[in-house]
Amino acid sequence: PNFERNLKNTITTCRNKQAKIIWVRADYRHYHSPWLAQFERLNGGSRPDTKSEISCDPSSKEFAWEDFATPEGGEVIIGKTSWNSASNTDLMDFLKSNRIENVLVCGLITSVCVQHSAFSIFEAGYRTLLVEDACGDRGMARHQAAIALYGNYMYEIITSEKLEDEKVGLQPAKPKWFFKTSTSTGTTDSNLNGSKRKVSCDELSSYTSSPVTKKIVMASIAASGNAASMSSYCTDDSLSRSNESSPEKSI
Repeated sequence: PNFERNLKNTITTCRNKQAKIIWVRADYRHYHSPWLAQFERLNGGSRPDTKSEISCDPSSKEFAWEDFATPEGGEVIIGKTSWNSASNTDLMDFLKSNRIENVLVCGLITSVCVQHSAFSIFEAGYRTLLVEDACGDRGMARHQAAIALYGNYMYEIITSEKLEDEKVGLQPAKPKWFFKTSTSTGTTDSNLNGSKRKVSCDELSSYTSSPVTKKIVMASIAASGNAASMSSYCTDDSLSRSNESSPEKSI
């Protein structure tokens, strides 16, 4: 019932934690979305709440963002041609190149776009967390059914309120210092208190792949006129693994 407010709060929290944000916008058209023919065969004309073709054309009069979910400068927008945000898009390449490890997912529609995208993210090996109260469906029963099937099975469940918690929610990532030594076998790790110790090459490798400085939020929105279908994903590779049910590091 408070989807708009919760999604807006989730996005704000991620921005406050200096997260990178990716918006994945629906671009469903017959020439590059072959599944539309079957979708229309099953649903065409029978459901007033279902629209098949959705154009992602910023120059179109129908193109719009919702007030509670609008990109800001520096945030990336990716067009998707199916319910799955990872299918034929640059999403996975972006996650990999930015060394993302943990992904928050939220938006519309819980049992469709959110579900398909969350599975692909999970299947690719990322820790996947669903912001339950920042997701929505065509009915509460559908939303709850999707959560019941896959919550804490394929993805972990978290709420927008918990993300804001200073102790168990998202926290700003801390800097990591590295100093080269004269030897070729290692690097010196300098802590913020000034102490130093030698770091092996294996350790350095594990540091550089750590999630401390990697953060991302994704949202997928398909808007047309006054109606919007949205699926959003917030990802963070600096979420704590010490408590699998509640992230303790920031995105």
